[in-house]
Amino acid sequence: MTQWGGGAKSLAITGLELRDGKYKINDLENFSAENADIKIENNSLIIIPKAKNFSIIYNKPLKVRSSVKFDFKLFVIITVLSFLLFYKLTDYLADFKTIKNQSRMDIIFLLVFFILLFVPMKKLDNKRSSLKELRMLAKYQPLIIDNKINYNWGNNYNNYFSDHFYLRDEIIKRFDIFKYYLSYKNYVLPGHAVFNKESNIGYLIEPYSLAIYDELPEETVKLIISNLTRLNNFCNSHNIKFYMMVVPPKEVIYSEYNIYKPAGKNENFYQIYNYAKKNTDLNIVFPSKQFKSLTKENFVFFKSDHHWTHYGAFTGYTLLANEIKKDFPDFEAETVDDFNLTKSKLALGGGFKREYITGLTLYQLSLVDKKIAEKVLDVEYPYYTHKRHKSLRVDIDYKNQIKDFYFPAKNNLTAIEIGNSMSENFNDFLPYSFKHLKYIRANNSKRKFTDEMKLSEYEKEILKMKPDILIFTFSSAHIVPMKNMYEREN
Repeated sequence: MTQWGGGAKSLAITGLELRDGKYKINDLENFSAENADIKIENNSLIIIPKAKNFSIIYNKPLKVRSSVKFDFKLFVIITVLSFLLFYKLTDYLADFKTIKNQSRMDIIFLLVFFILLFVPMKKLDNKRSSLKELRMLAKYQPLIIDNKINYNWGNNYNNYFSDHFYLRDEIIKRFDIFKYYLSYKNYVLPGHAVFNKESNIGYLIEPYSLAIYDELPEETVKLIISNLTRLNNFCNSHNIKFYMMVVPPKEVIYSEYNIYKPAGKNENFYQIYNYAKKNTDLNIVFPSKQFKSLTKENFVFFKSDHHWTHYGAFTGYTLLANEIKKDFPDFEAETVDDFNLTKSKLALGGGFKREYITGLTLYQLSLVDKKIAEKVLDVEYPYYTHKRHKSLRVDIDYKNQIKDFYFPAKNNLTAIEIGNSMSENFNDFLPYSFKHLKYIRANNSKRKFTDEMKLSEYEKEILKMKPDILIFTFSSAHIVPMKNMYEREN
């Protein structure tokens, strides 16, 4: 399609070039136009616009006649390499024929060795990045680029092959397990995680996790408070109560064995929380102090995963329920007596599909070996199942990662919850307090990290449902998304 504007009286097309070749237009009769008249004169297409903006459409695929160039340098290189290969092959076959009394084992060994070299080439993957290595993988670059020789082709291909060869992930996994057994007190995978072999507790040390110790500039704190206040005012204008459940990081709560915790530094969300408590009426539940007091009693976070346990999530639910009751006096929270308890050494992490796993921290460390799992999973975590869980109806939209919970709750209230992976275990309790809870997963493939708390992503759904309560459930490390709640205006 070609567009033209600006008040021109007419436009003529006589030829279109593409680099060293030309588009071959078979028939000018195949052109049509919108907001313009067209006619053919002297084997040329003439367009007479009717409006300032118009479109020209060619109704058949364009054929490209590419040019052919002879590259003398490339010809010489290929000729010389072909001659050397042919010469070496014939020389080797001649030697093989003349050797009669000596052992053929060396020849068989070399033959098997070179055959094995082809195994890594069996199936190259097409991954663009490595989550475990926190980097982009090398891309394939051809020998000839724009009719020019890529003199770095050897290095380029070596990097590409090293990043994509067959069974690479399996080799890395086996090597990481070997390194784990060799390590002393801490097994570290730089940029990812560290695992303390004395306590069997793993900690994330990726840049996102370590950023919780960076002091926030005053303008950042004020911007985030301004955004949250603006959201609170929006909710108040529509008779909606806004609450925010902020989950503290495991790296701070269980800092005793965390060798990467900077000395003398506190988590930076305290700056936001303390400022909000002093200067606003925002309902922010941030159970960092409560969690620290419970670490000896039970595990509020999984040892092999960075998500909170059922015990931690239920503690957070109770604290949130106390805040809701201040605004809704008739609100009744679920108690431990409303649940049956079971135990398991596996972690129920933050997956949308709710699966028991050995732990995401172990996965990031490539420690998925069964023997290692049997050794390090040394705690039985309590799991809560509501006694009336069969009365809970859940409609799931896997494509957009939305869950609608319906339950004959004691409270005749509706709510929308927007949150990240911390919401998953939290939602084994929260839905039983509402007749309808709509949960929208903020971190999914359809939404950028910076947009996870962006109000315009959810405003339409909020105004459509007009719930009694809006709940944000996020990790305290979500500083950047909190800054970008209204980023178009900021």
